[in-house]
Amino acid sequence: MARLSRSRRIVRSGGAQVDHLVTAGHRHEAAFFEPLMEPGAANRPGWGRPRYCRRRVVGDKGSSTGTAHEDCRRRRRRVTIPRKRTERRRGPFDRAIYRQRELVERLINRLKPFRRIATRYEKSAVNSLAMLMIAAGRDPVAVDTTLTQVIGQRPDHVAHIVFSAAKNLGIADPARIAVAGTPIEQARRPFALPLASNHIVRAARVARPPARPITLDGDPREWIPREQMRVERADQLSGRGWDGPADGSAIVQAAWDSAGLWLAAWVRDDHPRANRRSRADIPNGDGLSLFFSGDIQWRPGRSTSYTSKDFQLATGYGQSRVVDLRTGGDPLAQAQVAWQLTDEGYTAELFLPWPALGNYQLTPNLEFGFDVALNDEDTKDVAHLLWGGGRNLTADVIEMGMLLPTTPDTVPPACAAVDLNQNGRVDVEDIQLVGLFWLQEKPEYDFAHDGGRVTVADIMVVTNEFNQVCGV
Repeated sequence: MARLSRSRRIVRSGGAQVDHLVTAGHRHEAAFFEPLMEPGAANRPGWGRPRYCRRRVVGDKGSSTGTAHEDCRRRRRRVTIPRKRTERRRGPFDRAIYRQRELVERLINRLKPFRRIATRYEKSAVNSLAMLMIAAGRDPVAVDTTLTQVIGQRPDHVAHIVFSAAKNLGIADPARIAVAGTPIEQARRPFALPLASNHIVRAARVARPPARPITLDGDPREWIPREQMRVERADQLSGRGWDGPADGSAIVQAAWDSAGLWLAAWVRDDHPRANRRSRADIPNGDGLSLFFSGDIQWRPGRSTSYTSKDFQLATGYGQSRVVDLRTGGDPLAQAQVAWQLTDEGYTAELFLPWPALGNYQLTPNLEFGFDVALNDEDTKDVAHLLWGGGRNLTADVIEMGMLLPTTPDTVPPACAAVDLNQNGRVDVEDIQLVGLFWLQEKPEYDFAHDGGRVTVADIMVVTNEFNQVCGV
């Protein structure tokens, strides 16, 4: 009979799991007391560096051994572990503190609705640990962001993560997500996607209406940087002749209105050259290639071939036109482009009218296909850096990234408005104060302006400002 694995956990006072250790099921828990106490860090309430010292240990009789008590004394930790009948009692035993062990049982009860964990389908420690990692988070967007990194993928290339964060449903910035226990680098596991990676993991961004009127002069100063597309990595390269971001890289931002799609590009190029090529040969010189798809992005059975709803466009640095590569390089009607030379390269502003894009009927909150490539001709080899990373994009339309056009969002409250305890920083206590009035009528805490009641949207507004210094 196969031996099962067993999970041993550390739970902090708030009920959240801090660390866990997977061992063989037939081994006694006392043998793993010291290894379980050693790894990981416990997050402090509020802000500050994680604390590695656990001040008190509460456990059951199975942990009551001389080795365990000696380890706690050496680390200056208080112990609330009941002694066995065969042991001599030393000092008082606080039953009120011991009752906090229920937090461990409550954590396990939250995991048991996941049948795969409750029935112990996973026999090996590696598989069991992987399933427990999936069930350990609270913020669903933060969990998906973290586990996307664990399987070796980029969170900003997973559409539902990007779009959910844009709707304030959770945190998708890895720099703002605290991971307790095993670091992501150590937890990372090889993962094979069942289909072509660019058919599942596709670059995604949000496009919003312009915050200010746009003047098409090639100088994108009026653009407020947000949800930008970065073209600067080696895994985005198609072709040769690229020596790194200083040789050629770009930051692109999209906006939309009822007339069409607006684009701004900040290009870094150590040797910008005016593109004197024409028609279908324009992508072989300095400039930008654009890809657009008005088809439903997640339609079952969608063909990889380009249709009348899909476009491949290009414009060369210094040129005043955008050409349609599907028609051999004919100018795209009413499209506009402007350029400006800068110290690091050049900038560009483009306008693509909806009628020229197959009379596309834009629907807010319904994504459409979009991708951009930077073309850099420094040598006889032309480098093409594609934002979505799909090196077969010119033949496979499903490798195209996506843009989600959102409606103008509500102006978020100032940081000081969500600093409820007025200590100059948005911390855990501010989030807890909002949570105390969950589903209650509290207009002053209705930061999402959705009816006066405190909902998860209001909690997420405060969470998104976590650790921001506001001043008193």
